[in-house]
Amino acid sequence: MPTKTTYSQAARVQGILRTLGVRHGITIGELAEEFNVTKRTLYRDLKALEYAGYPLLSEIVEGTTYWKLEPSFKGVPPVTFTLNELMAF
Repeated sequence: MPTKTTYSQAARVQGILRTLGVRHGITIGELAEEFNVTKRTLYRDLKALEYAGYPLLSEIVEGTTYWKLEPSFKGVPPVTFTLNELMAF
């Protein structure tokens, strides 16, 4: 049986940003499965991203909420962090 990858919070947040940048929308459940955390953890991560200034949007389609980055933000170059900066986060 394959093991699931465990992410640090900093690595998970960067992964969430990458995922939101390439997908047209993703549900909390899909993110929870991809990053092997609870939905509650992802809501906290998304709230932290919004607080940091990332333009997140939620859209309800047929009763399901999808999260994505503001389309105009997708062309912005990625922010990279040093190991020390990631550890401080």
